[in-house]
Amino acid sequence: MMLAAGCGDHSYHSATTSPSSGQGPAANLTIGGSAFGLLGSLVLDNNGGDALTLNADGKFTFSNALPSGSSYLVTVQTQPANQICTVSNGGGALTNANVTTVTVNCSTITRTIGGTVVGLAPSETVVLQNNGSDDLVVSANGGFTFSTPVAQSALYDVTVLTQPATQTCTVGNGNGTAGSSDISDVQLTCSTNAHTVGGTVTGLSGTLVLQNNGADNLSVNSDGAFVFSASVAQSSGFDVTVLTQPAEQTCTVTNGSGIMGGSDISNVGVSCVTNTTTLAASVPDLALSVTGLIEYGVPGTPSSGLARTITITNTGGYTAYNVSIAQPTWPAGTSGSTTCGSTMAPGGSCTVTVTPGNTPTSNGTNPCSGGTAPIPGVIQVTADNAAAVSSNVVILSYGCIYQGGYVYAFDDTTPNTEGVGGKVAATTDQAAPYPNGVIWSSNGSGGIDSDVVYDLIFGVSDTSTASTPDPNIGQVAGQTACNGPNDGACDANNINVYYQTSVVNSPIDPLYYAAGLCEQTIGAYSDWFLPAICELGYGGGACGTSSAPAQQNMQSNLVEFNSLNLLAGYYWSSTEFSVSPQYNAWGQFFAFAGGTQVTINKDLQLGVRCSRSLTP
Repeated sequence: MMLAAGCGDHSYHSATTSPSSGQGPAANLTIGGSAFGLLGSLVLDNNGGDALTLNADGKFTFSNALPSGSSYLVTVQTQPANQICTVSNGGGALTNANVTTVTVNCSTITRTIGGTVVGLAPSETVVLQNNGSDDLVVSANGGFTFSTPVAQSALYDVTVLTQPATQTCTVGNGNGTAGSSDISDVQLTCSTNAHTVGGTVTGLSGTLVLQNNGADNLSVNSDGAFVFSASVAQSSGFDVTVLTQPAEQTCTVTNGSGIMGGSDISNVGVSCVTNTTTLAASVPDLALSVTGLIEYGVPGTPSSGLARTITITNTGGYTAYNVSIAQPTWPAGTSGSTTCGSTMAPGGSCTVTVTPGNTPTSNGTNPCSGGTAPIPGVIQVTADNAAAVSSNVVILSYGCIYQGGYVYAFDDTTPNTEGVGGKVAATTDQAAPYPNGVIWSSNGSGGIDSDVVYDLIFGVSDTSTASTPDPNIGQVAGQTACNGPNDGACDANNINVYYQTSVVNSPIDPLYYAAGLCEQTIGAYSDWFLPAICELGYGGGACGTSSAPAQQNMQSNLVEFNSLNLLAGYYWSSTEFSVSPQYNAWGQFFAFAGGTQVTINKDLQLGVRCSRSLTP
């Protein structure tokens, strides 16, 4: 509509249609207001169209009415030649009533609108507006001024149209009425967007200390969610690491590093597992002798009952925690002691020392010295982070069944870090398949008297020594000079070498002669030998007496010591009779009262009681 000017009051013509008060569709609504201070010609528009020219102060109404609910925005299309007109209350939505509150202030005095920007990050840009228009791009900290001034007495309203990519800027002193001077105190404060870093811990036992970016320590004591206290600026890096591992665990971080985006980080994973290590025992089985026995035949004639030690070693890569040594109920008089503490560093070790008494290990009811097998006591070593290890321990006496036979000799000069040495006798007569026993030597046809052969075997007689063999002729490869009356292992080797390699019709079937029967596997062991005469008993010329035998022997320590009648009868030794070694060898008759050692023609059929040495 055009504004007409005249004297006195101004009159306006408008094509406005008033809202209908009757029935039927609601009438469209008009947009209008008042102009003040206009000198010249001003062109307004609504929503970018419906141009309206004003030439004087007064009320105005746009010609195009709009339905209720429509948006409107009144702006200046063309300013007067020498004025600045500013629209206030120029935008909104129609709500069932005509708009009459749009205000246009025109003034030949204008004020610039500006202020100061602080905190804007380098390379960031913020876009400002004043009164919903007059866009201003700001790319650096410092002062700013909008290009379009505002008429004095007009409203101004500075807002952020577009925030920086990684920051949030806030306007202070951003609105008011332009007064008698330029506006320069609008404050735009920008701060970098920051977000928290967190995640989840699983499997934790103990206290874990995490770090983010080498600082901001966070102690965690249980599974679940965690969040660092310090936020991280958007577009900055984050790096979650383990500063201190739990005492017994190793924790691993996943999704722990990256660049902070536009939201909090909550997917850092920390998985903790127990540090497992490995313990090892120096021996799986340890045998000790009871105290109070004299070890005849052992250099120095020591007493039995040496304390022996098991070493426990941490062979893994982590410290073992809560190390515990469980000891069995020991036989009377036996005790165990340990140097082990509650922790053990990688490569570290400690010991368990067993000091025997004079009572052997039980078979579950009675001491094993009655001719039974002992039930081992178990030393078990445990730790929170290692599999348990154990050693079986037995305290042996004469007559106990161990490693395949009856123990009849001990040797406590063996290292105290391994089992006691000694000898055992087989629990059965290996010549039992022959009703009357087996001959000492065979021609290869069988094991009865008619199959005998008479030979000299090098270095196995009752006078033979390691330096002076007897017989001293007929040595073949594989034979050595033996301590004939005492070293059955050496004697039996010389006999078997001869009958397997050098005699007529060799090799002779081992089942046909006495020493050969001990070449069999007996009770899972294959290192048996036919014992020498002094290993069987005493009383012969080289074997000493009952009170001072040359060797610990079966007669003294099985038949007499424990009344074991399992050995009754005549048995071959591996020792030839030095007076007639070609035809005679020594034999032992076991009896409760002393027994008898005799020289016997090699064609007689006797029993065979094999022997072997204990293994550590």
